Amino acid sequence: MKSYRFFYYISLLTILYTLSSCNITKYVPENQYLLKSTKIKASIPDVNNEELKGYLRQTPNNTILGFWPLKLGFYSISGEDSTKWSNRWLRRIGEPPVIYDSLKTTYGCDELQKVIFNKGYLNAEVSSKVTNDTKKRHAKVTYTITEKEPYRLRNYFITIPDSAALKTINQRERALIKSGNLFDVDRLNEEREQVAKILRNQGYYNFRKELLFFYVDSALNTNEIDAELSIQPQYLDNDSALQIIFTKKEIENVTILALKDNDLLKNNLELDTFYQDNIKVVYNKNNKAFRPKALINKVSIQPDRYYSDFIVDRTYSRLNSLNAAKYVNISFTENSNNKLDAQIVITQNKPHTISAEIEGTYSGGDLGIG
Repeated sequence: MKSYRFFYYISLLTILYTLSSCNITKYVPENQYLLKSTKIKASIPDVNNEELKGYLRQTPNNTILGFWPLKLGFYSISGEDSTKWSNRWLRRIGEPPVIYDSLKTTYGCDELQKVIFNKGYLNAEVSSKVTNDTKKRHAKVTYTITEKEPYRLRNYFITIPDSAALKTINQRERALIKSGNLFDVDRLNEEREQVAKILRNQGYYNFRKELLFFYVDSALNTNEIDAELSIQPQYLDNDSALQIIFTKKEIENVTILALKDNDLLKNNLELDTFYQDNIKVVYNKNNKAFRPKALINKVSIQPDRYYSDFIVDRTYSRLNSLNAAKYVNISFTENSNNKLDAQIVITQNKPHTISAEIEGTYSGGDLGIG
């Protein structure tokens, strides 16, 4: 029986393979080629050639087991009469042929050039070679990357015009960039994001990563670069802007507005207020959506503490973990005391029901319940 099933499956796969592999260039226009394969030749450390293919503008049809273009085969065996259900179905589950486009190959070279440039290979060269099989009407494209010597960071500095903020940055456990590293643009962006994240988690509410800017200078006749991370030039001479950017913000008031979805459409709600730990919960007196104490226990944002992205994200996560929660939004406004007021809006999901039932069991002469 097992051998029969095995033979059946093998026969079915063979038939499918034969049908789907016949005339896969049926819908390839005359004097054009089906893109059969793309290959990247490169030997760059820490760069996966398969990942580089993701930057190409044109790739071949999808295959199964690396060689079987099943979807293209289904598309190819369909007829041209679109009024027939079978043809429409085959095209819907299939995939049209990818026609080789020389312009997209050129674009692909440009994209690969940018990727390698960002990895520190500023003098890299990318070329392409197309091999056409006129008989089978197939085209194969090979991209070759000649990386040459990469550029490295000789010196790296952070010059933030605020001593307290600079001290906070320098106290981090692990810097992403060090002298001797490759000049990796992606890593520089990660460094910028990390610096901004550190400052925002320490109370610098008005700080954004977009405020940071890299000054880059290549050393003469060498493959070395000096990099400096600082504030965007337009802010350096603006004392009032720097004052806003580098002032740590303390949270003064925390208000939770807990409602049901339909409450948001009502204008004459009778609201009630609950206080605990200097946090205020406002809710519909006649239709309470959540237990106020349960909400307060989930909120990490506390009065008389400095703002932090981390505690905001944790509050989002903890409130969204409530099964009854449908929508959560947290916003901040600066008040007249130059502090922050936090407002948390949470709405209830559709009510859940719980049911229970008793079962009787009889097994091996024994009675039981479940």
